[in-house]
Amino acid sequence: MHSGIFFGLALFFGIFLLAGTGAHMFMLYVIGLTAMGGFIFLTGLAIPRRWDWLNQSFQTRKNVPTFVVKGLVLLAGAGMLISSINYWKDVPYYWNQEYSTVSGKPSLVDVYSSSKGGGEDIVITIKGTRLDIYPYPAYDDPQDLKKRYFTVRYLPHTKWVIDYELD
Repeated sequence: MHSGIFFGLALFFGIFLLAGTGAHMFMLYVIGLTAMGGFIFLTGLAIPRRWDWLNQSFQTRKNVPTFVVKGLVLLAGAGMLISSINYWKDVPYYWNQEYSTVSGKPSLVDVYSSSKGGGEDIVITIKGTRLDIYPYPAYDDPQDLKKRYFTVRYLPHTKWVIDYELD
């Protein structure tokens, strides 16, 4: 098949990945990550070494050899597929609703600018477990969260937070 078809499918499943991240939907994220990684890898495999009709090696516009482009695309796809392994390990826990739970007051509260667009990400550490909590709790000062008692349910391999309660 043509590499453009695989790349188009990779972009299509990239929408699943973005939607899963933005809506905090675990299965949509897992399917998007795996399918996008697989189709990017297939795109790399489908990139030709030589254009038969030109009878010469393919060069990009900036004169980068094909094997470099092919290698980078294969590496990106393989990286996405490898990173999806822990998410697939968590799927049975997700389906069976067998979540890990940690309770207590956070010993550490970190605030980062959001990679999800706008706002910020809050990462708390409770009993040595770092968790990115979403949706974000209401607070005036993030350090005030250290005084609050959290009960957090999450998936064991990826630390994907399912829900949390504040007391």
